[in-house]
Amino acid sequence: MTSAPDTASQASPDRWAAPDQTATSQPPARNQRNRRWLPNRTTLLATLGAAVTAAIVAFATGGAQSAVTALTAPKPTATSPGSGLTAAVDFVYPAGQSFALPDPLVDGHRSARFRAGFSDLNRGLTGFLRDNAGAARERLIAKIVLTGRSDRPTRITGLRVNVITTAPVLAGTLISLPPPQGEGVTTSVTVDFDRGQTDVMQGDQPYFAGHTRDITKDDRVTFVVAFSGTARTYRWVMAVDCVDRKGAASTRYVDSTGHDYADPGNIPSANAFSITGTASQYAVKYASDSVWDRGFHITS
Repeated sequence: MTSAPDTASQASPDRWAAPDQTATSQPPARNQRNRRWLPNRTTLLATLGAAVTAAIVAFATGGAQSAVTALTAPKPTATSPGSGLTAAVDFVYPAGQSFALPDPLVDGHRSARFRAGFSDLNRGLTGFLRDNAGAARERLIAKIVLTGRSDRPTRITGLRVNVITTAPVLAGTLISLPPPQGEGVTTSVTVDFDRGQTDVMQGDQPYFAGHTRDITKDDRVTFVVAFSGTARTYRWVMAVDCVDRKGAASTRYVDSTGHDYADPGNIPSANAFSITGTASQYAVKYASDSVWDRGFHITS
């Protein structure tokens, strides 16, 4: 009998011969599948090898580029975006300093507390004035310390007052410290409200005119500011102009407790700095006999 021609082998360009059934123990179909798998497996291995090689080259190239970028990136400088700031505020009440309250201090609880005095005069008197809407009279000295938040410098470009309110001078209660017996406190910069000044001044020029100051977490700047005003009662917060984290001009507002805000409208009114002029008369007057006397007594 004559066998039918193998049409599948004739159609195949590779022209694989039909297997001899007597030469192998495997079924023809299985052996044919194994033979046909060989070229596909070789192709697959070659493809995988090429893909792995390409991945290694891409990784090495990208890693080298990243390394070059890291080595050539400029280190932060004072003109780089800042990291923000923190503030601390202390008040200096020299001998002869006086203060005023808006109403007469005559009721039992508040009067008794005040006459007992304070173990820490500066801190105690500052809190008392804040709680009773009082103010230093004609002159106030504040020590303002600005510090950066990290190693990345923050550039300070200005220090100003941001006036919140003005009002008539306080005429309820006058409080006086003992007169000075030596030299006064030396101040570095000033603000005169009666002259309409808003910038912190050094002589006749704004302190930050023509120069800036840089601060980091290890490098701070201290201002001893003498504020003066006699015509009215002034309440304000400090505006610190600086370069922010994105490198853009920014202003932080610092209250009398040293807290800073992006919006001065969020600052509690009781935490404003304050100064008042001299009234023609006061309903009640208190004084302290000496710098060693922590208490106060009524003089008139």
